[in-house]
Amino acid sequence: MLIGFALTRSVTPHIEPITILFLTMFSPIVEEIEFRGLGVRNLQRGTGWPFWITVWPQALLFGWGHVEQGQRFQEMAGLMLLTGSGAVVFAWLLYRWQSLWFPIALHVCMCAQNPVNECNGDLSPTAIILMMLPDLVTTPYKLDQEFGRQGTSVGNCAYLNSQ
Repeated sequence: MLIGFALTRSVTPHIEPITILFLTMFSPIVEEIEFRGLGVRNLQRGTGWPFWITVWPQALLFGWGHVEQGQRFQEMAGLMLLTGSGAVVFAWLLYRWQSLWFPIALHVCMCAQNPVNECNGDLSPTAIILMMLPDLVTTPYKLDQEFGRQGTSVGNCAYLNSQ
């Protein structure tokens, strides 16, 4: 996909590097701290509710926070569905490894895939959904296969605590 973007897209000359840095690094990190760190983790700790109940309020708010990027109702609904489902995946990564580093890394990578579109707006939300859906679906599976549950200390010292 990145090769396709490199061959078919061009960076708009008026895009400042600080804008690309903001869209690809700063915003995803802040969103993960705000929605997953504060939204999911604190709600779960404060209420004692199961994970799958605490994940939905932040997913809806996260999706709602991205609808302004659409022009028509269908685009807005697609963006809310895409970003809301992404929020569920990010929250699962937080729950799975008890660390914000995995959701932050995935979110930054997803935003960094297409800074041209973020600034240029030349692709439809449907195209964006189709491009990012494989990432949303396969990344948690790949991480689970790579690190597994047994003996990992990925971001939380779980292995050390179990000794």
